[in-house]
Amino acid sequence: MSKELEIVELFLQYKDLLTKHQQKLVEDYYVFDLSLGEISENFNISRQGVYDALKKAKNQLFEYENKLKLKEKNDLLKTIHQNLLAKGFKEEAEEILKVIK
Repeated sequence: MSKELEIVELFLQYKDLLTKHQQKLVEDYYVFDLSLGEISENFNISRQGVYDALKKAKNQLFEYENKLKLKEKNDLLKTIHQNLLAKGFKEEAEEILKVIK
């Protein structure tokens, strides 16, 4: 998995733990693929300021995952769901799906 995709997945899992400013920066950079220059113009801050804020937010996302393991657990539940479906346990798979959502 690419680092960018991993960060987006972590962002979707933990975005509410970031500040609104961090949420917008991460979303603009990793989801909407804006450049540091574009983001710096939108926020009226330096490119270095954007870079530093993104680095801090990214580190926080990885720290949250290291402590809470929510993405890891969610990925495991998805694997279990797929395995149950493959083995014909549709009802059990649907129960797992309820937990994931």
